[in-house]
Amino acid sequence: MQCLEACQRIDAAIGHARILRPLARPNPDARFASFRIGPTPYLINPEQANQLQQMGQHLKSFYRAMEELYRLSKHGDVPQFVAQYLDAGKPAWLVELAQAEAFRGQIPHIIRPDLLLTADGWKATELDSVPGSMGLLSFFEQVYTDWPLVGAGRTAAAMAAALADLISPAEQAAIVVSDECGGYRAETAWLSRHWQEAGLLIPTLRPEQLTIHNDQVRYQGQRLLLIYRFFELFDLDNIPNAKELLYLGARGKIKITPPPKPYLEEKMWFAFLHHPDLQGDWEQLLGREALTCLQELIPPTWLLCRDPVAFAGGPLGSLAKLKQTSRRQRPYVLKPSGFSPLAWGGHGFSRGKDYTTGHWAKTIDDYLALASTSPYIIQAYQQSLPQIARHYEHTSESIATFEGKLRLCPYYFLQNEQITLSGALATLVPLSKPIIHGMTDAVMVPTAVTNDSHQS
Repeated sequence: MQCLEACQRIDAAIGHARILRPLARPNPDARFASFRIGPTPYLINPEQANQLQQMGQHLKSFYRAMEELYRLSKHGDVPQFVAQYLDAGKPAWLVELAQAEAFRGQIPHIIRPDLLLTADGWKATELDSVPGSMGLLSFFEQVYTDWPLVGAGRTAAAMAAALADLISPAEQAAIVVSDECGGYRAETAWLSRHWQEAGLLIPTLRPEQLTIHNDQVRYQGQRLLLIYRFFELFDLDNIPNAKELLYLGARGKIKITPPPKPYLEEKMWFAFLHHPDLQGDWEQLLGREALTCLQELIPPTWLLCRDPVAFAGGPLGSLAKLKQTSRRQRPYVLKPSGFSPLAWGGHGFSRGKDYTTGHWAKTIDDYLALASTSPYIIQAYQQSLPQIARHYEHTSESIATFEGKLRLCPYYFLQNEQITLSGALATLVPLSKPIIHGMTDAVMVPTAVTNDSHQS
């Protein structure tokens, strides 16, 4: 009964907080939530929590190394295929704008990997530079208050501090959410209301609410000096005021985070991290310890292209052999690398074992044809450890369970060059689902560390 009452309280709080997402179909397991509600956080042990703490510093170093390796490749000091493929398909004006002096050395102030828990530990299958769900996690941290949450449940405070790190106390910031990312607008607006109650004004806005005149960006007469960019760079043509904002940022008239650097938002960095010709460069930039940790964390990945140099070390040694594999010989997934509406939310995900050999070969050929405009990667499939997920069923007023798999998203915030783990959002879906995301069937909860008084 205690678990049931907890879930009912959380469900009611979701309705009161107005953080509902648009749904394709209603969720039968709750009154207000667009996902399944768990009676407890997802529990990890102290060793796993410590691994998450250490991971943040390595990921920050990875971003710093990406920035430098791209620059070296542009200048021909490391293999030029790195910058060549990172720039593939981007408009020339955006590639040039990303090199502006005002953006030099900047990396995202929010870093969020997508982690799977496997028999070999945590594996990062993606790294998101424009992540969502900070608002949902912050909300959870206000309602699951009886648990020792990872990061002490500081997501709202950590995000505010990371933004404040970029401007003076007297300057104004805002979060601008595009329609493409509109599914996150309600929870981000809740985050703005939460900050406002604490005396901090960081509104959540639509791009069309901004007024740009005389090199100044204003909202309701108030000049804005910092924009948190909750919009994707591939979508700029559909976003009012977006290009003007980026050009003002390049001229130093306004600050923008994450910086508009499309080359930092590509999954192909995972392929470059494992590329045999780049190992000496990575070791010089990262150091041996960080490189080893990152290569253990990030699964084997390859750029899908016909260039034998860029594809060096690829699975089975050749594309021809790869295309001829049977389902059992094909523990791989295909994903668009980045600059595409298919590159987030699992939209462009293809799992090798789901295809016949003929369909698999055709799919590879189709994606190879896109290498110069919208590159794809191939990644070793990661088998998640089965998890028992508990959730609330509104119709029967009971707690049900299913066997599922987990995606864990820890949130790291950069402030004064220090990286802070604020919390971690857990998403559990049934084993039958090939992709893990915040669907109607998913249980979504914060993450806590086990101790003597809290057992799963």
